[in-house]
Amino acid sequence: MNESNVVQDVDLKRVLEAILMVADHPLSFKEIRDIVMADLSNKDIIALIDELNNEYAQTNRSFCIRNIAGGYRLFVLDEFSPWIRKMYAAYKQERLSRAALEVLSIIAYKQPITKIEIEQIRGVSSDGVIKNLIEKDMIKIEGRKEVPGRPFLYVTTKAFLDYFGLGSLKDLPRIEEFDQMEGQIAQEVQLEIGEIAAGNRENRPADIESA
Repeated sequence: MNESNVVQDVDLKRVLEAILMVADHPLSFKEIRDIVMADLSNKDIIALIDELNNEYAQTNRSFCIRNIAGGYRLFVLDEFSPWIRKMYAAYKQERLSRAALEVLSIIAYKQPITKIEIEQIRGVSSDGVIKNLIEKDMIKIEGRKEVPGRPFLYVTTKAFLDYFGLGSLKDLPRIEEFDQMEGQIAQEVQLEIGEIAAGNRENRPADIESA
């Protein structure tokens, strides 16, 4: 039986459920279509996801499908956070360092931003931290600033949104008068984003790899 016949003989909703269950990142509409090998519109996919979420709610399941970082992924419901937190503690997963969270926080709220501007806020060199965040795909270079020397501009990536369980940058906790907070910004913003990480990363059903 060829692949096209297989697609015709299966329940596409269950196929979608299966791939979301094992995906290690949010799946976009295009990725879902390419994997399922079916002519589905975005509305068709959303309808299937809605059906699955309705089934989960009606059968009192412990998880649901959410739109995160431009794609769809399975999440455990918030009420089960205490047990998921215990499981994550057992894995002793690698987390972002304090310095990394500090730099990431500044970039998230001030992007696009240069290394010099980041260091002016932090008061210390950030070369190594920025390099590590690029290697982890949490930030990327997005052009150059049109000033003498034309330094690189840094922005966050979809991987950043995925790590913190954010749908978009609009979901970041609001911080008023950011420019006036320089001395306390690293600690205060780190704590706020850290709380998002604790609440959202720990609620994933099978995402235990290092970030």
